Amino acid sequence: MVWLASLGVLVLAGLVVAIEPPEQAEQAPFFVESDVGQQATGRNIEATIENVQLASVIELDAFEGWRGTTEGVWVVATLTAETRIEPRSLTGFLLIDDLEFRGSPRLDLDGLDSWQLLPGIPTSGAVVFEIPRELAETTTSARLAFGLNPDWRLDSLISTTVDFSALPIENELLIAPAARVAP
Repeated sequence: MVWLASLGVLVLAGLVVAIEPPEQAEQAPFFVESDVGQQATGRNIEATIENVQLASVIELDAFEGWRGTTEGVWVVATLTAETRIEPRSLTGFLLIDDLEFRGSPRLDLDGLDSWQLLPGIPTSGAVVFEIPRELAETTTSARLAFGLNPDWRLDSLISTTVDFSALPIENELLIAPAARVAP
């Protein structure tokens, strides 16, 4: 009887170990899924991903005159975002399979990720990512995600899934600098 009870305890312990989530799942972000054009609200961020485009060259409007070239392709996400609790900066993530891309700092102060987002005051602008051309032409499921922490573990992220292979790659794309929007 003691042997059977011991065997039962060992089997139960093995089951507990087998169903324990991996460390990645324990620290995963909370994705708030939305469609392009749909407003979404997370714990500390509210955002609408308004548009996603691909381009070989991006250029800030004529007043700024900056022109960004890349050997790959630019992924340009235009969104309007605000914080819900305290002023913070936006961080953009692009997830393709096991690859993670962060928003490019090349837009400098004109990119949305360079601005301080404020509670209750929407700010619109673009976040850009540089990816290899092959990925842009073949990826059918890429996740764009935006949050307020560079370390996204256990935080909410506003995200959408995009089929890059269905989007045309524009030769040139004009981008407006980030700006506050009247609430």
